[in-house]
Amino acid sequence: MRKVKILVMVLSIVMGCNSSLLAQIAINKYKALGGSKDDNNPSMVRTNDGGFLIGFVSESKDIDCVGNYGKTDVVLIKLDANGEKQWSKCYGGSNYDDFGGLVAGEDGAFYVVGSTSSRNGDLPAANKGDTDRWIFKVDSEGKVLWSKVYGGSLTDYGIWIDQKFNGNLIAGGKSFSDDLDVGKNYGYFDSWITELTSDGELLHSVVTGTSNDERDLCGRVTSDDGFVACVRVIDAYDTVFGPAPGDYDVLVLKGNSQMEVEWTSLRGGYNFDGNVGDIIELPDGYLFVGDTWSTNHDLQNAGCLEGANIEQDVWVCKLNSLGALKWSRCLGSAEPSGMLLQRTQSANHGRSLFATEDGGYMVFSVSFKDYCSSYYYDYGYTVRVTKLDSLGYIMWQQNLGEFTASVIGDIVYLGSGRWAMAIENWSVSENCEPAGTGFGGYDVWFVDMRECQYYQTSKPEGDERVCVNLTPTTQYLTHPYWAADKYSWTVTPPEAGTVKGNDSIVNIEWSSSFNGEAKIAVHLATECGASKTSDTLSVMIYSDCTSVEDLKEEIVTVYFQPNPTHATANLKYTLPSGLTHAAVTLVDLTGRVVYRGELNDASGSLLIDVSALSSGIYQCIVNAENTRGNCRLLVR
Repeated sequence: MRKVKILVMVLSIVMGCNSSLLAQIAINKYKALGGSKDDNNPSMVRTNDGGFLIGFVSESKDIDCVGNYGKTDVVLIKLDANGEKQWSKCYGGSNYDDFGGLVAGEDGAFYVVGSTSSRNGDLPAANKGDTDRWIFKVDSEGKVLWSKVYGGSLTDYGIWIDQKFNGNLIAGGKSFSDDLDVGKNYGYFDSWITELTSDGELLHSVVTGTSNDERDLCGRVTSDDGFVACVRVIDAYDTVFGPAPGDYDVLVLKGNSQMEVEWTSLRGGYNFDGNVGDIIELPDGYLFVGDTWSTNHDLQNAGCLEGANIEQDVWVCKLNSLGALKWSRCLGSAEPSGMLLQRTQSANHGRSLFATEDGGYMVFSVSFKDYCSSYYYDYGYTVRVTKLDSLGYIMWQQNLGEFTASVIGDIVYLGSGRWAMAIENWSVSENCEPAGTGFGGYDVWFVDMRECQYYQTSKPEGDERVCVNLTPTTQYLTHPYWAADKYSWTVTPPEAGTVKGNDSIVNIEWSSSFNGEAKIAVHLATECGASKTSDTLSVMIYSDCTSVEDLKEEIVTVYFQPNPTHATANLKYTLPSGLTHAAVTLVDLTGRVVYRGELNDASGSLLIDVSALSSGIYQCIVNAENTRGNCRLLVR
């Protein structure tokens, strides 16, 4: 296998975006974070305000990393919901400080795990040993609330952290120590998992290992308030966990709420297996993603590639609730040249595996190809998205584009077909785009993504009976989709009316000569193509209405202009004959009143300031004596 330093370039052009059938995921935007030196190993969580907190380790002392204490520091950057930076801060001491991962606490604060050799700055003056596990807590503004170190007299690392339902923390990593906070060692590095209070008090220490080396651990809290973790076991021929399949294998640990190991499961084949990036709990077991060179034992008939020029495949492994193997799948494929087209991410704390509503799974991994020839390195990597069914068989897979990431820190699902990704990326290349868009060395990148086939335009909403002589123009809406470029509305038959606008809310001018049924439909378009056309709304059109029953349908004419808006909205209205006063209320979709006003003329307009309102749909209700009118307003 050829050893190369991983080249990372962020996508500049999304492949296949002109067709929703070809591109399931497309990149909306990306943003470089860090400084002029290397910034590595990112992790990311959502914040209570809909934004993001990204952490990483940095050698930089400029741009986003001003205030670096020493050789390497931990950097936290707060982004808003649109990915714009709100603040950045450095944490550490004068020596080497490393970042492992972070978790958002239930109280709005954040817990960060890593390792440190420092004894000053944000660190306690006295370390446990050579290198200690370091955990600290910050508030929503990045202020340190507490900072503590854990370990023994030798070397101890922190790689992942999560919070239990009772508020306690579980932190995982590895340890070379056999004393103090650790207590024991089976040989070289062991898996070391701890439980702590939300104030950082150490409650439990769980050491698992063999006489050889255990590394690259990832884990999560489980639904029983216990944990599940993955460890890469090296040369574990004397393992107490069962016969070792090969040189490098994956050990899965399941612990209960009392931090007692309930079972272990050693998985792999005869060759190298490991680099587990993520593990998730399922109703009927567990699923992890790693990489493998093996084709036998647990990888028998898994679709793994063989050949002299084939490197590792992405390995997805399903276990039952007691750790027994249910199935294994390899997701790699080969080019005619024999080069590997896919491998897993090397970050161990990353969230890159998701269960989907249809019972399948979404896997984010790394694909390798000779994408470009740069000044620094010869090979490029890109993010690959793979959709699996419930049995792990590929439904579709897609490269997001050339020159994306080799290290995936975290993927976060935002809802409504949106995803956010934190990756590690090489900043500058002479022949690979986007050259020079980073800050220098390796940078951390925030990437905003979307699903191109996720959306379905909703059925139009609005009046289903219209008296044209009373209300020549009526308003209709479809639920807005964040990535829509425009909305295309149709009225059938065309002679019934004319659509004014191409947004999620439009006005339809009805023909005074048409009587009968009209149908309204809508579809939307994005960069990825057009959606399916919505279900139709049937509207009965009357050119002349004179009866009382007809008048009850619409006797107050009211609409907004412009619509949608983000600053001010002009309410246009006409009250029934003889009325000169009406009350106006604006309510959100929960029914909460956000505005009250009055109309004091038979017709005219009322300017309403909506700049302080959150984005969404609001209903305007106008009450005039025993009659009323209403319309919708879209605020962006």
